[in-house]
Amino acid sequence: MIFNILKASYGSEDRAKHIDVTSIVQQLVNKSPVITVTNQTMDGDPNFGTHKYFSAIVSINGGMPKTFECHEGETIDFSK
Repeated sequence: MIFNILKASYGSEDRAKHIDVTSIVQQLVNKSPVITVTNQTMDGDPNFGTHKYFSAIVSINGGMPKTFECHEGETIDFSK
């Protein structure tokens, strides 16, 4: 499967403070479609002391974009 990460962000659940993690997520899914979303895998903590939220818009094999979302500490499988 070919995953094209169109947009990915990671930050506070109210989305007031977030970072663009598109290139980081692209690098991760190039190795494996399954990632666990943490401050370490997202390359930093955009809002210290708060629970984080992850969102990504992904095209799989050139198809229609699909949205994936999860919370900090959860594992997401882009192949499903």
